[in-house]
Amino acid sequence: PPLEWFVENVGHPDNQEHANEARELIFAAATPGQVMIYVMDQARRRGTLTDVAVGFTADYDSDGVEWPSVISTKFSPGVEHARILDRLVELGLVEWAVQWTGTAQVLRMWVPEGRGEDLTLNDPPLVLRHGQNLEDAPRKWSVRDNGTYVLVAGADGLYDDANSAVAQNARGRKIEKYVSANNLNTPTGVEAYAQKQLTVITTPLLEVTHGIGMAPGTPPPIDSFNVGDWVYSDTAGELERLRVVQ
Repeated sequence: PPLEWFVENVGHPDNQEHANEARELIFAAATPGQVMIYVMDQARRRGTLTDVAVGFTADYDSDGVEWPSVISTKFSPGVEHARILDRLVELGLVEWAVQWTGTAQVLRMWVPEGRGEDLTLNDPPLVLRHGQNLEDAPRKWSVRDNGTYVLVAGADGLYDDANSAVAQNARGRKIEKYVSANNLNTPTGVEAYAQKQLTVITTPLLEVTHGIGMAPGTPPPIDSFNVGDWVYSDTAGELERLRVVQ
């Protein structure tokens, strides 16, 4: 549901810390856990999302790992809860999922790369192999969205940029990229995001698609491995440790 509550209740004493005259939802130096707990609490006061429990705290993620970063940000009226979560993902702060426990739906959040299990540490490890549980495994490298320079636009006229001389030398020219970060309202936040985005745009994307064979006795998806898990892939002449992303 959208965040209509802070449009209607901007003057409420409980909201004064988090709202301004423009009716935006504001957080200053808050952990991702604090952001979502506040948003979920407000939703429950309106009688919605009462069937979704929160599986993290203000200080720790769903696996008990302390949140390593805080964020100073704001959200405009009308933004949905899923969009807030996705924005935290884009900012490199969290991973998230709504999971069924058998008795309840639980919203869980983890630090980056915290979701899932490392199944390569099992004895024996989980291995996806040609001729056993894989039908095909095409590989594709892409530099379509790569760049060498990024300009980030934050809120309230804040801007920052980052440049990679190494990437520019490798590509033989300067390739500019623009990224909007209008939720970020501090210079340090915009600067940090620019550095993170520079790493993203200067790294070619390798996609390895695995065609899972559903033969008897082979590890089935979801039951044996799921999104976020690390597995071994025997598709390149040697075992590769890869993460399941879809």
